[in-house]
Amino acid sequence: MDSNSLLLFFNQKQPRRIRVIENILTGRKTVSTLFWGMRYGILDQLGMFKSLDLNEDHDSLKQLLGLNLLKPTFKNQYLLTQTGLLEQNKIRANYYAPKSLNANFQYNVKRFRARFLLIVQIISEFSFHNVKYYPLQIDFKDAMMVKRWFHTYKHHQLIPKIKHLIESLLNQLPTQVAWQMASTFVGHDEAGQTYLQQSLALKKSVFEIKMMNFDLFCAMIHLIIKDNDPMMMGILNGLKRNLASDSAIKTFQLSEQESLDMVEKKRHIKMSTVQEHILEVAICTPKHKFPFHHFLNHQMMNRLASTYSGAIDDWDYRSLNGHSIDFFYFRLYQIFRSKL
Repeated sequence: MDSNSLLLFFNQKQPRRIRVIENILTGRKTVSTLFWGMRYGILDQLGMFKSLDLNEDHDSLKQLLGLNLLKPTFKNQYLLTQTGLLEQNKIRANYYAPKSLNANFQYNVKRFRARFLLIVQIISEFSFHNVKYYPLQIDFKDAMMVKRWFHTYKHHQLIPKIKHLIESLLNQLPTQVAWQMASTFVGHDEAGQTYLQQSLALKKSVFEIKMMNFDLFCAMIHLIIKDNDPMMMGILNGLKRNLASDSAIKTFQLSEQESLDMVEKKRHIKMSTVQEHILEVAICTPKHKFPFHHFLNHQMMNRLASTYSGAIDDWDYRSLNGHSIDFFYFRLYQIFRSKL
C-alpha cells in the first residue's frame, strides 16, 4: 500500500507490527493475528483485500522511517513520532473515513459485491431488451443464485426497486464518493471503471479507492437490511457469516457442554487447538454473547485482576509465575478486558 495509507494504521502510544496489519487486511485468521487486530481496532477490515503488494508495503515503511514519521521500538514494531502524528492528521483530513465496515462482521461483503454488480449488469441489459452481452464472471454458485433471483423477480417492479436502492445510497454520499460507487457498475454500453481509473480521476491512491468501495458495499448491505424488502433481502441469502471458522465454532459449542479434556477427545484435536478455537470465537464474538465466566471462574478472575492493570498490551504472562495459570486463561482474560 502507499505510504499515506500505511501511516494511518499506526499509533503514537501502541507499538504495531506491519505484518499484523497485512494479515488482517488479507484475511489470514491466525489467533495471534485476530487478537492483535482486535487490539489495534482494525478487526472490521479483516479480509478487505484479496492480496497486498508486500514489497510496496515495505518500501512505504522504509519511506515513513526515513521521514521520521515512524520509529522502531522492538520486535518489528513501530510507533508514530510527533511529526508522524501531525502528518497523519493532515492525511486523515482528506482521506475517506469508512463508516459501515461492521457489516463485514456479519456478511461476506466480497460475495455480496460480486452478486450486486452482476445484478446491476443484468437489470441494465434487461431494461434495454438486450440478451447478447458478456456477463461478469463471478463464483458459479453466486452466479446461479443471481440467475434464480432475477427470474423470480424480473416482473415484480425489479428495475425501479434496484434504481431506488442505488439512489438511496448515492444521495447520502458526497459527490466524489457517489461517483466512485456509480462508476463501479457495469451496464448497457457502460464498461465500468477500474480502481486505477478511479484513483486517477479522484487523485486518490488505489488502496483508498478499494477501501472506499468496500465500505460502500457494506453501507449497501445495511440499507437492504434497514428497508427489509423481501426481494432485496434475497440478495443476502447464504452470505451471513461469523468471522470465526466453522471448526472453531463447533469446538466452542461443545466446550459449553463438556470439559476441555472431553472436547479434545470428542473433536480428535490437540488441547492447544481446542484452546485456540475458543480464543478465536471469543475474539470474534461480542462480549455480551460470549460466556467468559464459563472458562474464567471467580477465583481465577480475582487472581488475574490483582496481577494485571494498566495498558493491556503491556501485560506480561511471566508476571503470573507461581500461580499455575495456563497462557490460555491469560489470553482469554486479555480479550475479556479488551471488550469492556
